Amino acid sequence: DLALTLGARYDDHEAFGGHVSPRAYLVWNTTDNWTMKGGISRGYKTPGLEDLHGGINGATGQGRTITIGNPALKPETSTSTEFGVYFDNLQGFNANATLFRNIFEDKIASGDPIESPLCAGNTGGTCSQNINVDEAVTQGLELAASWNFAPAWTLSGNYTYTDSEQKSGDNKGQPL
Repeated sequence: DLALTLGARYDDHEAFGGHVSPRAYLVWNTTDNWTMKGGISRGYKTPGLEDLHGGINGATGQGRTITIGNPALKPETSTSTEFGVYFDNLQGFNANATLFRNIFEDKIASGDPIESPLCAGNTGGTCSQNINVDEAVTQGLELAASWNFAPAWTLSGNYTYTDSEQKSGDNKGQPL
């Protein structure tokens, strides 16, 4: 009726060294119909090789936006927590609701359009570059339900509400 899952991931990066990301998740089947789930985990994401290159590394927006690498990018870390309640009537209907919150440090995100000599001659286009957002938060609610009303027919739907905010930097208070 009660299960605890523990885990850890180790990343070894030539430029950024090693990093351990632990996680813990608890599942409690309170009855045959109700289950509660919750957990916490750490995340770690290094910039891609192309993101660290100091020159042009691609184009987006159907060729209208030139992307430029940023050698100053740092790895992104996050702490994610969630808590969910699940219901199953054991006759073809189930539903769940999950609250979540993610706290980011050095979040890797697209920056505002920039001026760069590398953009010269890019007629009608702009340049963009990934940046680190020092602190950011995303949080929200996920709802889902499914009803198997005939042997070959299931009706299902889900909804996710997400709120995000940059907690530092030039865009403090703005959505992520």
